[in-house]
Amino acid sequence: MFVVALDEKAERPTPLGLLSKINAWARGMARVLAAKKLVQPKQACTFTLKEMRPLILSLWREPSVLSKKTALAAALCFLSGCRMKEALGLFIEDFRKVTNDQGLTFLVCPLRVSKTNVFCTKREELIIPLPKNLVFPLLDMCREVSNKRVAGLLFAGTPVLTTGKTSYHLGRVAKQLSFKNIPTGHSGRVSMLVRMLQEGISETNVKVHMRWKSDSSMIQYYRSNNLETHASAAPAQLLEKSFFSF
Repeated sequence: MFVVALDEKAERPTPLGLLSKINAWARGMARVLAAKKLVQPKQACTFTLKEMRPLILSLWREPSVLSKKTALAAALCFLSGCRMKEALGLFIEDFRKVTNDQGLTFLVCPLRVSKTNVFCTKREELIIPLPKNLVFPLLDMCREVSNKRVAGLLFAGTPVLTTGKTSYHLGRVAKQLSFKNIPTGHSGRVSMLVRMLQEGISETNVKVHMRWKSDSSMIQYYRSNNLETHASAAPAQLLEKSFFSF
């Protein structure tokens, strides 16, 4: 926008016709450059809990405190669908067990740190089901990492765990276990979303669980990136109806 900068320096308005021509040229150049190479935004790979269980338990068995912290943080993300930074900001005294009218037990973890609720103007909680055969020994992991403290940050103390370190250690052990795809700190959230959509959970309930606004377009984004050929997608449903056959 060199022309605009010159006009601003000269304290004169840029003609609208010239701005329109500059924008049209920029869009045209962008299309030409984009067509030369396929570019698709990368996002975290998705995994089932069955796939992640050996990785997280391998991390948990390592003697390093940082490895154990990473294992617990990843377990929280995969079981709740929270962001890694949210898991690292959990406080022990906020945790509580809740049993509903059907006798199902959940671990409720209120959030003090949230990407979309910086000023805490609304209530946000992580809800983790606690069946008897939970895929990870979550409560035992919490007790050990917290060193049986009853208050303060769950992941307090040294060595300090960061989102970058969680991705590093998850990737390190994934390679040791010959994973085809490498999980990152965001894989838990993406995996939870994809699992819910695959299981046919309503988009309204998905948005509530993921703590998105009702008009959020994130579900459409993740559907197009992860479920293009899933049985719930339009192409697969048409294929089942012999739409493409003669």
